[in-house]
Amino acid sequence: MSSFWKVFDRSLGISVTIIYATLTLLAFAQVLVRYVFGGSLSWSEEAVRFLFIWLSFIGFSITMQRGGHISVQFIVDLFPKSVRRHFLNFADVCILIFVGFFVVKGTLVSKVTMANLSPAMHIPMGYIYLVFPISGILLTINTLRVMVRHWKGSTGADGQEVRDA
Repeated sequence: MSSFWKVFDRSLGISVTIIYATLTLLAFAQVLVRYVFGGSLSWSEEAVRFLFIWLSFIGFSITMQRGGHISVQFIVDLFPKSVRRHFLNFADVCILIFVGFFVVKGTLVSKVTMANLSPAMHIPMGYIYLVFPISGILLTINTLRVMVRHWKGSTGADGQEVRDA
């Protein structure tokens, strides 16, 4: 199973890298066309904005797996190791509830906006809003992985080994 998660994590990393590279190239092309050739790519600003949104939301999932989200660790550290696990699992359950809402409502928003076209690129906005359910599913998967680590008591919210105070 460990090799599956390595492939999963690597695939997410490659996806984010491709999105970031595309975003950077489009932004560079827009600057080049504007300041060197005196023109404008009417669609590139919108594409960069949409790619940035996708980059951010997929990045949430990667950050969850790495334990990089903000947490109030000093409060959790005040309690013994056995109690810390319960705090961390409670936080994980809260995240899963929020993400469940995020996926359900994001799917609804995506369906409702499928008929709306983006101003410059003329693509259905529902495709852009698919980032909510897709990133929500990825975030759920990685939150469950973190939750297992917390349940086993092997890591804290920051991904570091949990130790007794």
